[in-house]
Amino acid sequence: MVAVKKVKQSTSLKKQQYIGNEFETLKKLAHPNIVKLIDLYHDNSHFYYITELCPGNNLLEDIMKGKKFSEPDLKIIIKQLFQAINYCHLHQICHRDIKPDNIVLVNNNEVKLIDFGTACKCNEEMTVARGTLMYMAPELLEKKRYDEKCDIWAIGIVMYTMITGVFPYREPKKLLKEQIVGRAIDWEALNNAKDVSSQCIEFILQLL
Repeated sequence: MVAVKKVKQSTSLKKQQYIGNEFETLKKLAHPNIVKLIDLYHDNSHFYYITELCPGNNLLEDIMKGKKFSEPDLKIIIKQLFQAINYCHLHQICHRDIKPDNIVLVNNNEVKLIDFGTACKCNEEMTVARGTLMYMAPELLEKKRYDEKCDIWAIGIVMYTMITGVFPYREPKKLLKEQIVGRAIDWEALNNAKDVSSQCIEFILQLL
């Protein structure tokens, strides 16, 4: 079975570029923890973007439902996510939008990383911020050149959210950019998380 994303050809140029970039990126990748590209075609009115079907919830859906991830489950999920990202980086691809919405769990915690629309080559001049603000590394907002390590930071934020069930920044959302640049993460919520080892917390600290 497959999944088909149907997009009107009259859609914005930005959206068309986004889909085209995802298609060109996924053509270069083949990994069990990355959604598999099948085809892209069009008729007179629409583009049809075809990938493998990934039945299951994304991580954000589980987090919003209040699901508690045990540390063994967390290790299984994050290990697969790192394997997918390491594969991308070895192939000179930076994802740039790692977040719970883009991590689908199928077949009992099997990870599928999706949505490569903002991905780029690691050797490109990366200075423009791309992705989702909550998961951006500070260097993306400092208008400096950054690299694929921004994906590692994002995984750290994902782990934090899975463990605590909340986002790591506690001040009003309008101050979010300032909190990210200042690395004003709510460490108390992480340290107070139940049934989480000190080694796991230390690992998250290293990522962030």
